[in-house]
Amino acid sequence: MVISILYGVAFLFALLIAVGYILFFKNREKPFILLFSFIAVTNLGYLLVSISVTLKSALIANTLSYFGSVFLPMIMLLILLDSLEKKVSKSVSVVLTILAICVFLITTTQLFPGLGLYYKNATLLFTEDGSAYLSKDYGSLHTLYPIYLGGYFLTMICFSLSAVFKKKMKSGKEISIPLTFQK
Repeated sequence: MVISILYGVAFLFALLIAVGYILFFKNREKPFILLFSFIAVTNLGYLLVSISVTLKSALIANTLSYFGSVFLPMIMLLILLDSLEKKVSKSVSVVLTILAICVFLITTTQLFPGLGLYYKNATLLFTEDGSAYLSKDYGSLHTLYPIYLGGYFLTMICFSLSAVFKKKMKSGKEISIPLTFQK
């Protein structure tokens, strides 16, 4: 149960950060609320997988973790672009959101074992201390997820390097972190 406890602690911290940001920060920004919330959702999914007793419940929990994970790179990219003072059009945001929803829907095919699209086969196994985990044989659509993540991270790296070389990134002294708490 050590793994389950660690996932529980991670979820608790993520939840506290999300709730604390919403309740105590005066200058809340929507992207950060989404970021902290999706991190909590992802950690909740991992926790629920680790305490699952049936394959079905583990797959549902795994889908929950994918729900958070699919939207995190998009939110991180939008936060980065905002910090670089790059304007993102509404249409780009809509396209990125639709892409994230499509990737998430692909991950949900794991809930239908007979399809074999995302996972050909999944088995619920347990560690020596009783924590559950999924042993998976990946299906043909699973390759899209690492490509999706890699694309986002490559994009973030390119924008960051471009900003560094053009010296357009705010220095640490110029970034204003909203540390003003509400009373």
